[in-house]
Amino acid sequence: MLDVHVPLDVSPGARDTYINNYRILTGNVGRVMLMAGDQKVEHLNDDFVGPGVSPEDANPEHLFRIASKARIGVFAAHLGLIARYGADYPDIPYLVKLNGKTNLVKTDQRDPVSR
Repeated sequence: MLDVHVPLDVSPGARDTYINNYRILTGNVGRVMLMAGDQKVEHLNDDFVGPGVSPEDANPEHLFRIASKARIGVFAAHLGLIARYGADYPDIPYLVKLNGKTNLVKTDQRDPVSR
């Protein structure tokens, strides 16, 4: 069985939850296969269009369909996308991304906020 080192800042009441989540996330081998779904939102369709790119890729749910069939430890996606599609894909382990930058708001208008 994988020996999980729990950080000291995890409260005693949350240790079992931490260990369980760690084992799920790593497939009980101690390494993570993270599928990055946040890039689609951050790049929008600037980098995901053209010859050889499926038109289905313009649909944000497309990544959720892939993640639901892939052998991954966790799917990293923005909170808004998980809020929208997560209920339809409850078996995917999610890593919720709370910040991000798109070209919808230009940097000279406002710097990205990451608290």
